[in-house]
Amino acid sequence: MAVASGQSVLIADDHAPTRAMMRRVVEDDGFVVCADVPNAEGAIKAAREMSPDVALLDVRMPGGGIRAAEVIGIEHPETLIVML
Repeated sequence: MAVASGQSVLIADDHAPTRAMMRRVVEDDGFVVCADVPNAEGAIKAAREMSPDVALLDVRMPGGGIRAAEVIGIEHPETLIVML
């Protein structure tokens, strides 16, 4: 599945400098960051509110990146999930 620029991206990582770097890279490529959050609960909540096209999830963030991916994948099967 190809992702086109202009699509929405959710960034979830507990390391603020990493989130900032990912935001810059994503926005420089023409994507829209709909949310950037530090934990799994924030990622799940943002996905429910924003229905992002792509979710970039840290595997080891508080609350568990794998858990967030499972919930987002079930609730939003159209969201492409990338584990970091």
